[in-house]
Amino acid sequence: MEILYAIAVLIGIILAIVKLVSGPPPVRTVDVFAPGRAVLGRFIALGDMTGKTSTQIRAVVGHPTSRSSIANGQTLLQWQATGYHIAILFDANERFEKITHEYAHH
Repeated sequence: MEILYAIAVLIGIILAIVKLVSGPPPVRTVDVFAPGRAVLGRFIALGDMTGKTSTQIRAVVGHPTSRSSIANGQTLLQWQATGYHIAILFDANERFEKITHEYAHH
């Protein structure tokens, strides 16, 4: 009986040493910037926005996360996802005017 107890203790010690030597389990990483890169990719695929309407742009890149009415009938649409943000100004006829802000995490 003592020999079985000694073997069990020895196995326990060996398992503890193996666990210490092998280190912690690998950490699973998550790419938090993937959603932002996806939105940026859709804007890149859209290409030159000159003369395009907000409807044409939304058809390619999706619905904006924010919409603001500006003076003179202008509209500011914004798309934001982790790692990317773009704000685009449209004229009173809903045509692209300019990008007022753009940020992309590198």
